[in-house]
Amino acid sequence: MAVSVIPTDGRSHFVQVYSDVTAEWTSGDDTKVVNWTTSTTTDTVTHRIQLQSPSPFSEADDHAEYGSVFYSTSNAFNATFQSGSHDDVRIQFLDNGRLPNTRDTVFRPIEDDWPVFGLAHDLGTISGPTVPIVFSIGHVRDPVVRAMLLDARVERDAKKISADYATIVALSLRQAISATEITISKRSDGSWNTSDVIVFMKDISRGGNVDTVDAIFATWPTFLYLNPDLGKYLLEGILRYQANGFHPKGWTVQDIGSNYPNATGHNDVKDKSMRIEEIGNMLIMGSLFDEWTQTLNNISLIPGHQFTSDDSFAGHLPNQTNLAIKGIIGIKAMSLIAGILGDENKSSAYSEIAKRYVDCWQALSTSSTGQHLTLNYGNSSSWGLAYNLYADKLLKLNLFPESVYQMQTAWYKAVARKFRKVLPIHGWLIMFPFEVPFGVPLDSRHTYTKTDWQIWTAATVTDIATRDLFIASVKKYVATGLSDQPFGDLYNANTGTTGDFRARPVVGGHLALVSCSSLFK
Repeated sequence: MAVSVIPTDGRSHFVQVYSDVTAEWTSGDDTKVVNWTTSTTTDTVTHRIQLQSPSPFSEADDHAEYGSVFYSTSNAFNATFQSGSHDDVRIQFLDNGRLPNTRDTVFRPIEDDWPVFGLAHDLGTISGPTVPIVFSIGHVRDPVVRAMLLDARVERDAKKISADYATIVALSLRQAISATEITISKRSDGSWNTSDVIVFMKDISRGGNVDTVDAIFATWPTFLYLNPDLGKYLLEGILRYQANGFHPKGWTVQDIGSNYPNATGHNDVKDKSMRIEEIGNMLIMGSLFDEWTQTLNNISLIPGHQFTSDDSFAGHLPNQTNLAIKGIIGIKAMSLIAGILGDENKSSAYSEIAKRYVDCWQALSTSSTGQHLTLNYGNSSSWGLAYNLYADKLLKLNLFPESVYQMQTAWYKAVARKFRKVLPIHGWLIMFPFEVPFGVPLDSRHTYTKTDWQIWTAATVTDIATRDLFIASVKKYVATGLSDQPFGDLYNANTGTTGDFRARPVVGGHLALVSCSSLFK
């Protein structure tokens, strides 16, 4: 956080700046005891706070129960500090405009007189813009690497699409990556086996599972953009578990543990069965399990009552159009894999099945008016975001005809117009044609939508204006300040209010546009 002060009235002012953090940063359980230190150098003043009895590899209310919080500022501009009761420290600054450089040494539970850790600067009298005062905060379990060059690259690539898109990506990238951890094992002699790399992901705020396949799939564009090897290592844990025979081989496990970071699997086979959803995800991401493709051959075109990742909040429907898209693309993806491995007969067979299914799917999924795809077969009044078409674009399969993309592009524009601002003026209802909506709903049943699926959809439309409509809508949602939660991916397209999901890695799906343009350079 950088703080600058600029007088707006042309007069001089006497200015002091104060900021603090509480011990709540260390745990989701306010009864836990914390301890702390404050250190100073010629350059910085730093508070360090941690649990007195940390619990490695455990959490409370989505907070890691181990590690240290660091809160620092530059030792300049008459910097002062204090640790102590929230009332004492804050009143001290309000009364004196500075802190006494004292340390509270009575370590106690977070909720016991709520210890805070204050930092203050006295700027004295100012008459013009000030040099920024910098505060930094971090939760550290491992060394941190600065990533200024990465930031510059991401901003450059995203701005080629639009400034609004660059804003969304800047907010998304770290949230996506921060939900993952890179691990290496130790050999029997205690040395590190750097060739044994596995990446694990936590599905934050939707159960806290380990390596949820549909969450990985939604985040996949980030790994393709940053380094596809990260994606390979992320799938490694799932594939090892699957290969060990602990789960039926006809479909993939949904996740490998219900309580991060305990990757204990589902040997009882009580994980949620989403066969088309998760098999399609894994094959599109490049996994080689040929028996999974047989399952897709059997059920993709007519999904029946197969579940999707959206059903948990949107509700279940049979024969969902978007789910069939994923299954069909999964078959075609296996065709590519078989071709790479030199099995031309299998490659050709799978490719032909996928092509034949697309022809049948079009007849089943197009509304009776011919204006849009339905949400599920036979329900002509229904519609939804056909975001799974993104995989067709990403892998450059050209499996679905261009007419489908053109039809959906026109439909999304029509739906978006319904969500633009309408105001009564002199007895008339006036629509403001240039008002950007908060988003296009996920489907015709609800007014809520998802940020990741809208950006995926933006990557499938056939004109820039519609692409930018999706981008501008998501940017408007995150910029309105209607939520104090970390970037939430589920929200109301009509009001811009956030739903239950927060801080999830799936915002990595917002890199869908840059991953498409960078993957095949």
